[in-house]
Amino acid sequence: MNLFKGAYSYSLAPDARIDFGLGAGLYVLPAKFRISTSSGGALEESSSTCPLPFLEGYIDYALTPKLFIKQSLNLFYLQYNRFKGRLVEAMIGLEYNIWKHFGLGLAFNIFSLYVEDNGETTNLKGSIDLGFSGLGCTEK
Repeated sequence: MNLFKGAYSYSLAPDARIDFGLGAGLYVLPAKFRISTSSGGALEESSSTCPLPFLEGYIDYALTPKLFIKQSLNLFYLQYNRFKGRLVEAMIGLEYNIWKHFGLGLAFNIFSLYVEDNGETTNLKGSIDLGFSGLGCTEK
């Protein structure tokens, strides 16, 4: 399973000390599923591509001219016929700008995804429940 993300955000109040804005984007989840027996024979194979749009909010706060606290939240929920989808992604981190257009940082991320379909609108019949959290790197 792969997960691809594309987003656009707009800064509502760019300032030297604080920046916050809103955005929208799309996660694309191409998934392949195979059910097989313990002897290795494939019984059923299916694939589906799930587009998951989301809304985004973010706040960046400058502690010093080079050190920033960065926070973001992405949300999505959709229920259409017998299809349901939910996505939550949150991040908080510290970023240090080494040069004007280059910075490095460390962030804590939380990601939760749930997709359910009964097979009528796509060829996926079942659900995907995926979540993780942990430290990651940020870069500018």
